[in-house]
Amino acid sequence: MKKMMCVILGLAFLALGILGITGWVKMFQSDPFYLNAVEIVLGLLGLMVGVYAQQNVVYTPQKIMSAQQENDIDRQRQEIDQQRKDIDQQRKEIDQQKIDALKKEISV
Repeated sequence: MKKMMCVILGLAFLALGILGITGWVKMFQSDPFYLNAVEIVLGLLGLMVGVYAQQNVVYTPQKIMSAQQENDIDRQRQEIDQQRKDIDQQRKEIDQQKIDALKKEISV
C-alpha cells in the first residue's frame, strides 16, 4: 500500500512538473522556473522509492519467533485433537456400559 502510494504521488508530481515546464496547462506554470524542476525531481524520487523499496521485510529474529509460534500452535492443535478423540472414546465406552447395564436389568 505504501509503495503504491509513493508511485502514484511520484507520478502526480512528475506530471505537474512536466505540465508546468511545457506550458500545456497554464494553471500549473509557476513564475520561478525552478519550482517545476523541483516537482519533477520530487516526482522522480517518489517514483524510484516506490518502485525500488522493499516490501514486507521481516527480520531474522521475527522469522524465528514466528516459526516457533506456528510450531507451538500446530502442536497445541494436535493435542486438542487427541483430547477430543479420547473424550469421544470415553463417551462411547460409557454409552456401551449403559446399554449393557440396561440389558442386564431387562434380562433379570
